[in-house]
Amino acid sequence: MGKPILDIYVHQNDAARFGGAGGREVRHSVGLRSHGTHGDWHWNVEGIAQFVAPMKNVEWVEVQPFHQMGAFKWKAMGIEYKLADTPTASRELVDRVIGQFRAAGCRVR
Repeated sequence: MGKPILDIYVHQNDAARFGGAGGREVRHSVGLRSHGTHGDWHWNVEGIAQFVAPMKNVEWVEVQPFHQMGAFKWKAMGIEYKLADTPTASRELVDRVIGQFRAAGCRVR
């Protein structure tokens, strides 16, 4: 996989309801997803966690380990699956990364 991937999502609700009235709600809050493989979480998780933790608009961090669940789709389409030999992250590694984000004060899911 090579390099860390961080997805940032901004939450917006165009169908907000309150007291019988409707409108657009923009909270300017974000979620962060951290992706990684067995050998890919070598980058500074602690540094990212400490950078993100004080940000009041980051509601959550989601740790997403790499998996091979969709590999069959590539085969069915006749397309070479270039990540076939990429190892998945161990439970211990995922738990360590989650722990690092939590220790920094991040809400993790």
